[in-house]
Amino acid sequence: MGKNKISKASGRSKLSTSSKRMKTLKNSYGICLIIMFSLALCLYSCEKKEPAAQPNPSEIMKKIAEQFPEYDKDLDYDSGQKSKELSESKAVEIYSSDKNKPVDLSKIEKYSIIQAGEKSADEIGIFKLYDKVNTEYVKEMSQTRITKMQAHNNSKSDIALSEISNNAEVRSYGNYVYYVSHPQKDKIFDIIEDTLRGVQ
Repeated sequence: MGKNKISKASGRSKLSTSSKRMKTLKNSYGICLIIMFSLALCLYSCEKKEPAAQPNPSEIMKKIAEQFPEYDKDLDYDSGQKSKELSESKAVEIYSSDKNKPVDLSKIEKYSIIQAGEKSADEIGIFKLYDKVNTEYVKEMSQTRITKMQAHNNSKSDIALSEISNNAEVRSYGNYVYYVSHPQKDKIFDIIEDTLRGVQ
């Protein structure tokens, strides 16, 4: 009788130990999955933060023109061409929400811009910054431009133009900020980001 009690107690003890081991293994497996997922996210975010290449915006525009021949033309504004540089007044007109509020172009090292015409909502702006700490400033500046385009096109009766500008978007990648208003904006974003990743 005593032996049976000891045997049952011993069995329960072994089952309890085995159960604890299983729980420990499951917990360890769960922790490993969390760590692996976190590392994957970190690698992706790090890639997004630090471009593999530092091309001039005009070089990226050339790659866009290879896929979109309509952009194989002179840029409207380009920091690499004296005659195409943005004046302070033009920068305010395009990128400021207040005509009395200047735009600080000193934060931007290089830029290339293809501006929408009167009968077009297609526009691309690419900015290379001296320091990515100014990313939010230039993103806000770009968003102001998009808001102005939306207001302009929504006041017209052309639904197609309104749809394009209403879907415009601003993104950043390390020390680059860029915005696209275009029916194929995702394809253009891919060209820009692949170039920055050194893929193209």
